[in-house]
Amino acid sequence: HHFWDFRGCTTGAGVTDSIAGDLVATPMNGPTCSADGIALDGNNDYLDIDDWEWGGATSFEVYVKYDTFNDWSTVFNFGSGAGSDNVYLRNVGTTSTIAWSVLQGSTYKGLDTSNFDSTTWTHVVVSSKDTTMKVFKNGLLAGTKADGQQPNFLTRTQHWLGRSAWSHDGYFDGTIGYLKMWHGVELTASDASSLYLATLKRGSHFWDFRGCSGASLVDSVEGSSLAATFMNGATCSAEGIILDGNNDYVDIDDWEWGGATSFEVYMKYDSFNTWSRVFDFGSGAGSDNVYLGNEGTTSTITWSVYKGSTGKYIVTSNFDSATWTHIVL
Repeated sequence: HHFWDFRGCTTGAGVTDSIAGDLVATPMNGPTCSADGIALDGNNDYLDIDDWEWGGATSFEVYVKYDTFNDWSTVFNFGSGAGSDNVYLRNVGTTSTIAWSVLQGSTYKGLDTSNFDSTTWTHVVVSSKDTTMKVFKNGLLAGTKADGQQPNFLTRTQHWLGRSAWSHDGYFDGTIGYLKMWHGVELTASDASSLYLATLKRGSHFWDFRGCSGASLVDSVEGSSLAATFMNGATCSAEGIILDGNNDYVDIDDWEWGGATSFEVYMKYDSFNTWSRVFDFGSGAGSDNVYLGNEGTTSTITWSVYKGSTGKYIVTSNFDSATWTHIVL
């Protein structure tokens, strides 16, 4: 089992397999890192992973975003040159069709099915065991090939992400969030669904105050430890956390986040204090604040995002008074 997670990587630095602890994916020709993954320019950027011996039943999981579909551009191509024990995932021609291929020596077997989404994220799981090859897209089976083949067991000399072994093929233009690989494992439909759901949960947070108790509440999404601490006497009930409008509030642990963001809240205003907040995430007044509150002493909804000290707002509709309001931003 191997796992190269490029989300939050450092530009110019290699990313080490976090399972085996030794195989390094080295960035070549200038790909750049972000919170989402490693961005490849479709020109000549790629990653080169250290060589190792593997083969037999094999599965891969990738989370990728194509910006353009260059000609036969490759998410990964593991082999020993063009037409030499290659195992690869790419798009067909300049289309969005998913191509999952295994060569035993120079003998090709492939499954072309479904599609990569354009300029948005696609979760793909592929597997090969004996003569069965499968593709799962976003947790669902997209295609099966009953007369396929599995990879030969050997040490391949090229393990590339974003670059094909065939020199006339295009480079990958987009972002790779992560790559996982399993030896001796054929992932099932249940596995693919679970992996997809786990990817959706990453980057999400959930503080459910209904029926809370004690002095704090921890984000319930798996893998998170962010605590919401109750300040100045905020009290719990079966319906949620009750704040008195005087000095009660909830303080969540700090963490790094940004970019495309959504919120869901369910709240009940008892009175509309001046510019009172449902939440305000920032670094002080007018410093990268993201907040939801009422306008003045009215019930009007105010949704605001600051970049530094520059704010943008939507002022619209209204919170219900003394009854529950569900809002998604």
